[in-house]
Order: sequence, then C-alpha cells, then structure tokens
Amino acid sequence: MKSVVSTLAVAALAGSAMAQIGSINGFQLRAFENFNGGQAIHGTASFNGNPLAPGNLAVAGTGGMYSLTDNYPQFEPGFANRHLMWASNDGGNTAYQLQAGESFRISACFRVTANAGYPTGPGSPANSETGIWFANPRLDNNNMPFTDEGGVWLITNGTSFSGGAGMDFFLFGEGNGNPNPPRPPIYTAGGVAEVVYSYYAAGYFGPGSAPAYEATVRDLTSGITVSSGLKPFFADGQGQVGLNPGTLIGFRYQNQIFPAIDNSITGDVFNISIIPGPGAAALMGLGVLAAARRRR
Repeated sequence: MKSVVSTLAVAALAGSAMAQIGSINGFQLRAFENFNGGQAIHGTASFNGNPLAPGNLAVAGTGGMYSLTDNYPQFEPGFANRHLMWASNDGGNTAYQLQAGESFRISACFRVTANAGYPTGPGSPANSETGIWFANPRLDNNNMPFTDEGGVWLITNGTSFSGGAGMDFFLFGEGNGNPNPPRPPIYTAGGVAEVVYSYYAAGYFGPGSAPAYEATVRDLTSGITVSSGLKPFFADGQGQVGLNPGTLIGFRYQNQIFPAIDNSITGDVFNISIIPGPGAAALMGLGVLAAARRRR
C-alpha cells in the first residue's frame, strides 16, 4: 500500500509539473506595446504577412516561423515599436503565468533583416532588438509592486547580453568596442542566432539552493558561441529571488525608427522549444520506475 501511495504521489507531482509549462501550445502577441504598458503606433506592421492591428492576437501552435515586420515612412516621429509574444497554454488567448517552483528551458532561433540603407553593425545610430523575454512581477524597496522586464537581448549592432527581471548581468558580445569585458560583436543583421535559456528554480540543485539561470548565445552564421555559466538572481523588496509566480515567458521584437529613410525591418523567431526543467522529467521517470517495481 505504501508503494502504491508513494508511486501515485510522485507521478502526480511529475504530472502536475509536466502539465504546466509543458502544456504551452501557442502565443499571445501583444502588438505595439510601449515601455509604459500602453500602445503606441508608428507606421504600419504585419505579422506572418498579414496586416497587424494594435492589441492582442492569438497565435496557435509553437512550431512555425513567426515573422513581424515594421514599416516606417521617412521622417516618422517617435523612437520604436515594441511587440511582445508571450507563451500561452490556451492557444494564445491568454499569456501563461509561471507557477511556483517551475524550472524550464526555452530556446529559439532569431533573425533580423532590414532594407538597404537601414544602419546596422557596430556603432549604428539605429538598432533592432529581439530575444527571449520575461515579465517578472516583483516588489521594489518600498514594497510597491512593479513588473521587472528583462531577458536575453540580441541587437543588430553586435551587442548581446542578459539581465533584468531580477537577473544578474552577463555580456555575450559587444558591438560598440567596449573593452571591459572584451567581447567581440556576436550578432550580425541578416544572420541567424540561437539562444538557449535554462531557469533553475529554488531547490533545484538541492535543499536551500537559490534560483539561477544559464544562457547561451550561438551565432550560427559566424560560429561564435558564448555561455553565461550559472548566474544568480537579485532579491526584491521582500527578499524574493528568481522568477516569481505569474512571470510571463516569451519573445520580444523592437525595431527602432531611422527617420532619414523609409524603414522596413523584419524579425523572425523559429525553432522554438519550451520544456520543463530536467527535474520534472526526472520525477516522471521516478514514477514510472516505482510503478515497474510494484508490478514486479
């Protein structure tokens, strides 16, 4: 009886973990979302070849290529459009909210292309940015709630780094010649870069272990690969560390306006994988093993 109970308990725990982040089946695209959470429209945009209106768009599935294009006419005022594509487990109707204690790995390939004349490369006056993105609900030092955003940036000037959302900073590549630390440019517009991000929740490495993350950026065009190694999180105003329950997980498109010319900038995200951390899979394996022993 004890064997049956323990088997069911382990299997239920594993099944719960697998059913949460393992149930991602689409994305909620939030188009034209500016830095203050509102919506600001510059020029026009399209998503997978279809005109894009400001607001939320349900995107079913995770196995395709998701292309977003911003078109800015010459002399367009403003700074940039920003679009966020959040993972969803209800076909894109709502954004998935991370559950307490969930570890996970997310990976994707990214490519940014621009029309001739749009400046890219080291020292560029205009930049397009993409990458893996998080919105982490936290408390500041006055215990006031705020959304701490961050992730792994890929910028068309060759710079790439991780940070924000409570994460310690790490520089993968530097496009502006900053020698400290010395990092060559790691991403070139028109090329393809793969980003792999692993999140380890509290207790993942044993009782009392703190949350940590590890990210790797691979420029598949140049062959440069840089890994952050394990990096820590900072505590918020209440002493909470890591990605809190309710954190949103997804991708970011941000295309800066270059007013001297007409702009057309496209960001592609593809080869997407979002899976539970190895801990959840290991628990599932334990459940199967325990059941097999009981049958013997």
